[in-house]
Formats: sequence, structure tokens, C-alpha cells
Amino acid sequence: MDFYTLNLLLEAETIGIGLCFPYAIKLATSMLADGVFKDIRVVHGTVFPEWHHRRYWHAWVEADNRAYDWQMKTNRKGSMTIDDFYKEYKPENVKKYTPAKAVGMAIKTGKGGPWHENVL
Repeated sequence: MDFYTLNLLLEAETIGIGLCFPYAIKLATSMLADGVFKDIRVVHGTVFPEWHHRRYWHAWVEADNRAYDWQMKTNRKGSMTIDDFYKEYKPENVKKYTPAKAVGMAIKTGKGGPWHENVL
């Protein structure tokens, strides 16, 4: 998917499965621009929530001791504590990036993630 199409989907708030990576970048950069949040990180890792049948790659944002995930836009109030997120999603292979580093990695690799060496 090209960046133009992705941007249209993000603006329309029509996020499909697999678009958590670019969504996390957009959310983190928006949070940074707002100037309200501190210690913002785009986070990549594999997750295995109880309601899913396998572990899969996922991206979310952590800021001010909260985890923000695109799926929470519809089924929660938009976030949960980082501790609760880690208990529910059981992330492994976690890597954290500042918003600036995440944007740089997306430009360098041509994709929103994951950027782990064994996945690139």
C-alpha cells in the first residue's frame, strides 16, 4: 500500500488489520506536536492476547504510563495502563522508538514496521 492511500485511510479513521504500525507513528507524532504528553514511544513487538489464537507482530504507543492501541479506539476508552496492556497482550521482542526515530525508520525502510533485524 502506498503512503497516499494509507494517509487517506488514516484520515478517514478506517484502520484495517495490519495498519497498526503506521497508525502508531501517526499517533505518536500527533501526541508530540500537542505538547501535552511526555516520554512518548512507538513500540513494536509480538503479542498474544487471550482472545487470539497465535502470537503476531503489533505496534502501539506508550506515553505517560499509558498504552494506546488503534484497537482501543472502538472497544475501550482509547488507552489502558502499560502494566494492564502487558498483562493482557503479553508482548515479547519489544523495541521502543522515539517519534522522531520511528519516522526516520519508516522513511529509511519504506514501511511502518516492524523494524527488528530478523524481520527486515
